[in-house]
Amino acid sequence: MAKNSEPSFAVVGLGMTYLAHVTQEALDQIKKADVVYYGTAESDSAKMIQKLNPNAKMLEYIPGKQRQDSYNSWVDAAIADLRKGLNVCMVSYGHPGVCCFAPHEIVRRARAEGFSAKMYPAISALDSLFADLGADPRHGMQCYRAPDFVDKCYALDSRASLILLQICHIGHSGVGENKQKLEGLELLSRRLSETYGGEHVVTVYEASLYSEVSPKIEPVPLKRLKEANVSGVSTLFVPGIGGHEN
Repeated sequence: MAKNSEPSFAVVGLGMTYLAHVTQEALDQIKKADVVYYGTAESDSAKMIQKLNPNAKMLEYIPGKQRQDSYNSWVDAAIADLRKGLNVCMVSYGHPGVCCFAPHEIVRRARAEGFSAKMYPAISALDSLFADLGADPRHGMQCYRAPDFVDKCYALDSRASLILLQICHIGHSGVGENKQKLEGLELLSRRLSETYGGEHVVTVYEASLYSEVSPKIEPVPLKRLKEANVSGVSTLFVPGIGGHEN
């Protein structure tokens, strides 16, 4: 594969629905890179990436370490390849700029060192949620990563809808044990009930990973949030109080 005269970094996303959401722009970046790092363990997507570029490597978490240690190692590896004169592409699930530390950090560091670096847009959980739940951000929308929302106690406008990403990760740095998950959901429930009340119905949402499978949409009162079926890719949608006209 012929290299460009100047090494560059590109980060692309596969979207939420495997193989259906990937853009031609993303495919082109994967094909032309000298080395590709990808963050999906889903077999069809992994096979596609490896077929497009034989120099593709799966990003893996360091056993026994916090997630941030793994993120830092991915950043260091990509920057090291850029310094070698290689064109690097990183592929993420969903949108690479939504709740993804490593892509943002590599872009920042690459540009600081004088390399060309670009993030390409992709379909995120937010885009899928707007379509599947009929939520319209024109009425006002607040969006946070759930662990940050709980830790930093952001002020809320109860009239606007609220979207919380990664609700399974509250209280720990990775995908924790069931007890940690339940404790995190209980904490989130109490925090939100202060503003919306325990009877306020929210929705646990998961975008469809496959075209033939429906998205997960589970309404639940806030006071029963910890009883909901929550996974590592669950998002919480909290409608504003009062509703809106179409």
